[in-house]
Amino acid sequence: MNCACGKPLHYTDLAYQVLIESYVAQLGPDQIVEIEGQKYLVQRHFHVLHGPLTASEAKSLADQGIITILCNHCEEPIWPGEPLAPILNAAIHHECGFRMGAGSVGHQKGECSCFDEVDTSEHGLTKREAAKAALAFYLSCRESC
Repeated sequence: MNCACGKPLHYTDLAYQVLIESYVAQLGPDQIVEIEGQKYLVQRHFHVLHGPLTASEAKSLADQGIITILCNHCEEPIWPGEPLAPILNAAIHHECGFRMGAGSVGHQKGECSCFDEVDTSEHGLTKREAAKAALAFYLSCRESC
């Protein structure tokens, strides 16, 4: 196995490497790390061997594809070229930013707890799916209402 930096795992203490490998086996190869309010998906071995990271290091590593920026709303990866919400100091998918401001489909229809109703519009959806549905509903209603 290689470290995300491209080198073979380069622990200097074999017992420590075995410990981290047991964490990887139990928890998975990646972990979410928050740096100055921004979330990233980072390989556990890389984080142990090279962390903690500064915000500028994390941004540079994300630009290089070594770590992945996560949306601060849904915690799903933000891939290169995806449109982002114009929110300062936070990476948020365009539709997640819209959902944060306009609310769910149920809220837009007046069918949520704000209106003494039960919002079922997001039942079974991930946060990202719900955000996409909210934006699609708004756009369809804007065109046909």
